Amino acid sequence: MKFLLPLSLLAISFPLAANVPSVRVIIPESRPVSVTTTQPAFAEAFHTAEIGSRVSGVVGELKVDIGQEVAKGEILAVISAPELVARRDALVAEKEVAATQLVAQKANLEAVEAETGRILELVKANSVTAKAGEEAKKKLASAKAQHKGAEAQLEAAAARVSEAGAMVGFATLRAPFDGVVTSRNVDPGDLVVGDSGKTLLTLASHADDLLRIVIHVPEKDARFLDVGDAVELAFDSLPRLALKSSIQRISASLDPKTQRMRAEAVCSRNDEVRLYPGAYGRATIILEKKEDALTLPAGAVRFEGGKPIVYVVTGGKVVHQPVTIGYDQGQWVEITSGLKGGEQVVLGTIDRLPAGTDVTIR
Repeated sequence: MKFLLPLSLLAISFPLAANVPSVRVIIPESRPVSVTTTQPAFAEAFHTAEIGSRVSGVVGELKVDIGQEVAKGEILAVISAPELVARRDALVAEKEVAATQLVAQKANLEAVEAETGRILELVKANSVTAKAGEEAKKKLASAKAQHKGAEAQLEAAAARVSEAGAMVGFATLRAPFDGVVTSRNVDPGDLVVGDSGKTLLTLASHADDLLRIVIHVPEKDARFLDVGDAVELAFDSLPRLALKSSIQRISASLDPKTQRMRAEAVCSRNDEVRLYPGAYGRATIILEKKEDALTLPAGAVRFEGGKPIVYVVTGGKVVHQPVTIGYDQGQWVEITSGLKGGEQVVLGTIDRLPAGTDVTIR
């Protein structure tokens, strides 16, 4: 006699293959990865000088205009300040008087020294009293003091003349370096006030046709930033030209207002690269680079309890493998620990697969 088991019991005793999840897998791959940051960038002249006036007066001569190239030391403008010239001339006269007085004091000192020497010889010979000798010494000391005072007066007068001469010199505005005039905020006849902070002319340097490329790097990326990092530059004014550079300077401090760190690259100007100070663009900095990083698609990494894991298929079953993530490039992430390479990692399934789940690979 044969006994037939109900179909439901057969299903329980022998699971159908159709109930086993089918998953796609991927093998971790070694590939070069890099951490980059793309930020706004703008060009600055290597040196910029905002030229004002140290003295008050009327602009007598204006020798330059915007766009004009000038050499270091070239006169840009002259401020007419006759009262400064008059003061300097008066101090020169005072210096001459002081010099004359010094000559007179020197002559007097020499005469007193000679007389004192003569009297002291007479004291030795007992021809005059010792009291006369003491009086001669006092007279000599007084003459020396007067001579020293005359020297001090002359030195003070010379210092005042030097100061007045410097102020007269400040009335002539000169170029501090080779460059081009980029702004002019004054005309002949304008009254200017010394040390007012007003910029009369702005000068941008040529600096061998080099430009500073200023990049402000966010705090999260600044920790990777190093001098020498490669930079790729793209400017709106040069849409089809990619420029290569590197980080030359880092401020090593975050701006408390923006939480960004200033970094500078350098760009050369030539007939092809016609950039000007103020040009706007973008800079992509290669912060870190690894040639053989073990990587997985970002969708293969899951999180349990806030910690990253991957589903590894071993012997037809799912194993929850903890991993450590390194560089994150969006679509791909670096796995720095937890995998050795060669594992079959479940890719892109929405369903949660408990550890030990039987699966088939499709």
